[in-house]
Formats: sequence, C-alpha cells, structure tokens
Amino acid sequence: MARIAGSDPEKAIKIGLGIVFGVLMLIMLLFAAPIAFIKHMPLGSSQDEYDYYTKGAEQIETVTGVKVSWQYIMAVDAVILDQNFKKSSVERAYGYKDYFVREEQVKVEKTCTDAKGKSYDCSYYETHYYLRDFDETLQMLVADGKLKQDQIQEVMDKVEYVFNVSDGKISFEGDSGDVEEDDTGIFQPVDGAMGWPTEQNLTRISSPFGWRTHPITGRKKLHKGTDIPAPIGTNVYAARAGRVVSTSWAGSGGNMVAIDHGDGMTTKYMHLNSFVARPGQSVEAGQLIAKSGNTGGSTGPHLHFQVEINGESVNAMQYYR
Repeated sequence: MARIAGSDPEKAIKIGLGIVFGVLMLIMLLFAAPIAFIKHMPLGSSQDEYDYYTKGAEQIETVTGVKVSWQYIMAVDAVILDQNFKKSSVERAYGYKDYFVREEQVKVEKTCTDAKGKSYDCSYYETHYYLRDFDETLQMLVADGKLKQDQIQEVMDKVEYVFNVSDGKISFEGDSGDVEEDDTGIFQPVDGAMGWPTEQNLTRISSPFGWRTHPITGRKKLHKGTDIPAPIGTNVYAARAGRVVSTSWAGSGGNMVAIDHGDGMTTKYMHLNSFVARPGQSVEAGQLIAKSGNTGGSTGPHLHFQVEINGESVNAMQYYR
C-alpha cells in the first residue's frame, strides 16, 4: 500500500515547530518592538500633539528667556496623561513653566541723588530666571502629587533618546556626542576668556562635558559641566567678574554658587563644602567664592564647573582652548 505524503510523524512535528516559531517571531515584530519603542518615546497621534509641547516651550522661553526642552515637558505629560495627548494643549504644556524654570528676585544695589544733591538708596529688584535640574523638576512634581515616585523612571525612559518630529515623522539625533574614556585626563588651563575656577595645579578632569553613563544612576545622561577632582576645602574662584545670584542647595548638585556675568553667561560651581561669597555680591575674576566639597549626588570630592549661555549648558573648555 502506498504511503500517504505528510504522514511522517517526525516531519509533521518539525513543520509544527516551524509554524509556532514563525508565529512567535511575528508576534515579537508586531508587538514587542512597538512596546519597547513606546517605552522610550512619548508618541503623539498627530503633528498637532507634538506642537503643543514645542509651542509651550517656546512660550516659556519668550516669557523667561530660558530654553526648556519640549521633549522633557512631553515626557512628563506622557506619563501623567498615560499617552492620551488629546487631553493636552499648548496652555497645559506652558503650565509646567514653574516646574522647569526657577524664578528669583535679585536686588540691584543703586544710590541716587535728589535735587538738593542728597544721596539716597534707590535699590530695586529684578526677576531672574534659571533652568532647574530635571531631577529637581521631577521631585517637585512628585511633591505636588502630579507624579508618583515610582513613575520617575518611566519619565526618564522617555527622554533616553533625543528626537525631532516633523510632519508626524520621528527622527533621532543619535549618540555622536557620547563621552569616551580617553576624553578625561590632564588639562592645562590657558589665560583667555575665563580664569580657572580652582587652584592652578588642579587640572585633571575626571568627567568632561557631554553624554555619559551616570556614575550613580547608571543611565545615559548629559553631563552639563566639567568635573575637577579637588580635596574638600580647596579654594574655588570666580571664573569671570559678575554678580552672585545664588548660594543655595541644588539637589544632586549639592551646595552651589551661581554667578551672572551680565552678558547671557552664568557660571555654576557645585558640590561645595561651604560658601564665601553671598547673594547679590559683585565679584571679580579670580575672587574666592567658596570651598570645594563632596555634597549632593557625588561619588568623591570634586568641583562641578558649569557654564550656561542664556540658560543652555555649554562646554566650558571652549573658553580655555
């Protein structure tokens, strides 16, 4: 009797396993990849939904002069709204202004003379705005009950990649700015636009400006400053002449001094042990302003030196090379 094709049990099992494997692969392609993608992206359903955040960020910059990442605002809202951006608006995006931007009243010392030649105090206050550290922003949202502590990682997942959206199409900026191991080392400061912020013999840079794996969280994050290892109590100097606008606790930045240089540049000195300068004080380049330390989110004694132009962090080394 002739054998019927396909009646071989072993062959049938192989075919069955192949079908199962193929179905599993299809499921992974159709579901697993999009799920991983959604985890790392706040996905709007239309260009309008992305525009809520770009326009909201633009409004914040118009009012405060501080540039806020629209992607960071959208990432927060993605978690709060559970990706339902139909509930959002430009006004809602702008409503995050106080979480991303810190407002400070700075006294401007001034003496005036009346008609009789008599001097009198006519000092006044100016409103200055500063970009908050994103960690501080998230903790403020938790404190106000808008986010839960266990949702912070979900927000961070959505800012892991920097992306742009045009006509609803997403493009990534890539990782070309990643910091490599050999970027660290000895640096010799050169007299120029700015003075070195600490002792001249302390020129080793343990972590430069740029994208890196954070030493505490283990996540990839933009390191906004230059880390200079220094023993606790080392002198810290103003890199340029300006006015001290803040001596405060900066969360993961520890004790911080911020100096406004009057031309859009602000320098920040973090992880300090103690302050020497005081808010509102005018300082000269090279003037002692603090003592270095190991406060805040720090893995060892060092000075974190940060330069900002109109609220945007830039690589300080460009002013020395």
